[in-house]
Formats: sequence, structure tokens, C-alpha cells
Amino acid sequence: MTRVFQETLTDRDVAAGAVPDWPRRARDLADAVATVIPDPDRQWLDAVRAVPRHVLVPRFYPWQGSPDPCPSEDVLVDGADPAQRDRWLAALYADETLVTQITRVRLPDDAGGGTLCRPTSSSTLPSLLVRMLTDLDVTTGMRVLEIGTGTGYTVALLCARLGDRAIASIDLHPDLIDAARRRLAAIGYHPTLAAGDGANGIPAAAPYHRIITTVSAPLVPAVWIDQLRPGGLLQVDLRGDAGGRIALLHHDRPGVLSGRFATHPGNFMPMRTDPGYPLRAGHNLSVTIDTRGTRHTHSTIDLADFDHPGFRLVLHLRFPSARGFVRQPDGHRRILEESDGSWAEVHPAGAPDGPHPVRYAGPRNLWTTVEDAYRGWTSAGRPGPDRLGLTVTTDQHQLWTDSPETIIVQHPTP
Repeated sequence: MTRVFQETLTDRDVAAGAVPDWPRRARDLADAVATVIPDPDRQWLDAVRAVPRHVLVPRFYPWQGSPDPCPSEDVLVDGADPAQRDRWLAALYADETLVTQITRVRLPDDAGGGTLCRPTSSSTLPSLLVRMLTDLDVTTGMRVLEIGTGTGYTVALLCARLGDRAIASIDLHPDLIDAARRRLAAIGYHPTLAAGDGANGIPAAAPYHRIITTVSAPLVPAVWIDQLRPGGLLQVDLRGDAGGRIALLHHDRPGVLSGRFATHPGNFMPMRTDPGYPLRAGHNLSVTIDTRGTRHTHSTIDLADFDHPGFRLVLHLRFPSARGFVRQPDGHRRILEESDGSWAEVHPAGAPDGPHPVRYAGPRNLWTTVEDAYRGWTSAGRPGPDRLGLTVTTDQHQLWTDSPETIIVQHPTP
């Protein structure tokens, strides 16, 4: 059974909204953001000063990782509660990410039973938002689509800078959209908001000069290319279990996006297709693997390289939908598990550079692909994200080193 703890607009929101000194608090937040970002766009700091964050986040969960048991609504830090008001305001106008929705789902028996808790919506770290919005490089007159409305705070910053008629945003959960619409209206903003799968964008309001995602996506849907104007820019947190990075992709040629990765990670929550399911589509909660037909080999890959952000990006583009990097109770480190039942594990035995025992099974030999990806990455000089770039067409994702001609990984575009 799945239960979603979600925000709804109530009379308590109105009670929480009366904060006479919020302009001073918003100025302090902008000053705090300015201290952690190199060369921030001053107009985005002005937007932070102009937006009453407390109206958009009337309550939040004191999230500290993966609590056990799942937190219930009675632990919410609620601005309408006089006993919690100081704590609420201090967090709202600090440079903090605030979890505003938690989804829980019953684990299958082979995963130990119990309940899995995951945050599924939040108000993003303001300094990360300002950094991303600065990279978005907007000018007056541009239309912007945000994927992942959440509380509406990013939408509000965009409206403050560009005007609400220029902004559209989509979120999977209808109740979040309803709450965001009412709260944004309360501060004078009326952007285009839609409930639905972010992978589809909002075609009715397209085309856009800019698309920004405040969720993570394993790959860039071809639909986003179609909804982006020529000369436009897509900023996406390209991410899966293997790893990821924010990519800045320019629409310089018809049907083609190309660009490099940002210097900072995003680590956004995954884009989902089911409001009641806390994990990305296709992520299997079961930990049982089919060991029939298991095969064995050895590998000399340095296991420390599986933590290298460059190699993690390479692996992600090879296996964007795979479940990976799960440590087994018996000491095996499972590298990959695909939805077709293919899996591979490597045991951290022996010297760091191997040989390490490997076992694998399923319709495909995943380990051969891992080895091939590793050879391509090391042959390219073990590049980090600063040397890697991405080209996306309606047919292919191409990860390259230094220039688009030096392709090291390809994957079909969804």
C-alpha cells in the first residue's frame, strides 16, 4: 500500500502567511546565497529578495535521511503552530533544502518487508537554484518551462525576473499543482501550471527559449527537443543510479542539443510516472536475483574508479535505466541489475587493481559492457565531468570527451 503525505492549502496556510518582517528575512537569505556562489547574477538575488518563501512552504518535514519509522504528519514543522513558528521561519529563510512531501510504499517480503520512505517533493536549496538560474542565461522576453513545480518557489523566482506570463511549469502530482497555483496567486503570480508527466513537457505553451528541470531524468526525452526554440537552452540534471550531473545543452542545430556539464551536481529527486510510487519508473523494489545459470569471471578494474564522477557518467549513459551500486549483505558489490533480469556483481577481494571475482547472469552479459565502457574511458584519459560533453538528437545520446567528434558512449533517445 502506498500513502503520500502531501501539502494542501488550508486555513492554516493563511495563518502561517502573516510574517511582517519577511522582506528583511528575504534580504538576509539573498546575502547568504551571494556568499556561496561565485559571480551570481544580481537580478536573481533581487528575485530572492522579492519572493516570500514562507507563503510557498507553509510546512515541511525535518528530513534527516531515511528515518525509521516513516515520519507522519504530526512531525511537520508548521508555521501556523506558534510553538514551531521560530523554527519554521529560521529554516525558510536559510539556505536549506526543505522536504515538503514524503511517499511511502510497502516493501516486498524478499526485501525484508517494512516500509520504504522517500522524499518526493521539496523546496530546493536557494543557492543551487540561483546558481542554476544564473547558468540559464535568460533575458527579458524569453519563455521558460520548468519540469518539477514542487512548492512553486523556482516558478516564483522566474516570475519575479521575467513576469508570470513567460513561465510554465509541470509536476506529476495534481495536489501539488493545485497548492502551488493558489499560493503563487496569493503573491500575485499566475503562470501556466499543469499536472502530468514531465517527460511530455507542456506542448500547449511551447515553444520555449529555456527549459530547466528541478527533477532528475535518466535521458533527455525527444519531446523536450521539439518544445525548445532554435537557439534555446536545456538545463537538465541527467542522473540515474550510477551517477549524473547537470548538463547545459544548446539547441544550435535543428533536432540537436549539445553542450557540457556544469561544475556542480544537482542530485534532484527522480522524475516519476506514478504519483503514488516514490522511485523512478522501472525501479524494482525487490532484492532477489535469479542466480540460475550464473557465470564467473575476473576483472582487473580498479574498484575505486567506480566512485570516479567521470566513470560514473560513462556508466550512466551505458545503463541509464539500471539499478546499480547496491552492496549485498554477503559482501558482494552489485554493480548492475537491469529490468530484463540481467545482473552482474564484483567482489572486492584481492589487491585494488584486481583480479576481482565477478559473477553475472541473465539474458545479457552486463559485465562485458562494463569492461568495454571502462576501456573507452581509460583510453580517453580518464576524463572527469569537466572534459565530458553530451550531444542529444531525436535518435541518440552521445557522450564525448573534449569535442563532439570524440564519442565514447552512445545510447538511444527515448
